[in-house]
Amino acid sequence: MQEPVLLPRGDSVMERALFVSDIEKLKDEKKGFSRLYFGNEFCEHLLPSLKELDEALDYAEERGMEFTLVTPYATDKAVTRIMALIGRAKKSCEKFEVVINDWGLFRKINGMPAVEPVLGRLLTKQKRGPRLLNILDKTPGAMLDHFRRACADSPAMTAYLSERGIKRLELDNLLQGISRDRQALKASIYTPFSYVTTSRICVTSQAVNGRTFSRNITYCNKECRMCSFTLKHGTMPATLYLKGNTQFIKTETLPKRLEDLNIDRIVSEDGLPM
Repeated sequence: MQEPVLLPRGDSVMERALFVSDIEKLKDEKKGFSRLYFGNEFCEHLLPSLKELDEALDYAEERGMEFTLVTPYATDKAVTRIMALIGRAKKSCEKFEVVINDWGLFRKINGMPAVEPVLGRLLTKQKRGPRLLNILDKTPGAMLDHFRRACADSPAMTAYLSERGIKRLELDNLLQGISRDRQALKASIYTPFSYVTTSRICVTSQAVNGRTFSRNITYCNKECRMCSFTLKHGTMPATLYLKGNTQFIKTETLPKRLEDLNIDRIVSEDGLPM
């Protein structure tokens, strides 16, 4: 395994992870990372095939990288696919992480040998709305601290997760900043894109093909891999990036002292994670 990278800002040693959602992005060599994140958080139609997973596992193994499989909220059909991916990964890795964004999937893998569950961004419940910036200068200190915290960091939730073997959670780099207590679980922080909201309706597919989906994505030709959109509005203090069924914001400046937030891993996204 490669050694964690010492960040130039003066933080303590951090684990550096590369997040790739599209196997094509692994065609070019990536330097300076000791862990590979591979998969998708937001759309079950973008789950990798077994062949693509094998390619990602080979990439990680050849470079001595640890491996993390990233999974989305899922239907029963998708859970079956994810379990097949996990089974394949178990054949290659003595130990690996699975980022979960669906409690039903967690019930399936809870206690499974070799699999370390990590609570994903969709379940940590941060306050992500960019419009919060419009009221921060009028927000009392206690309320501002509330806006900076994740629900998953509450004492009750921390105890619940710990009892079930979840030792790490994934965080977005909020525009309003992050507050955490020292006793919080270890965490990863994503850069440069933070997710704002996601849906089972794919706006990108509708825009490209003129389709209308009432409740779900009924057909997917991976239009999100072909294009993305920027969204702006006078009341929105940040540009939104729409890709597929999910909106993101870009926050490139990380908090200065990550160790004070019990964050010991930086997950670098190679483009919008779709």
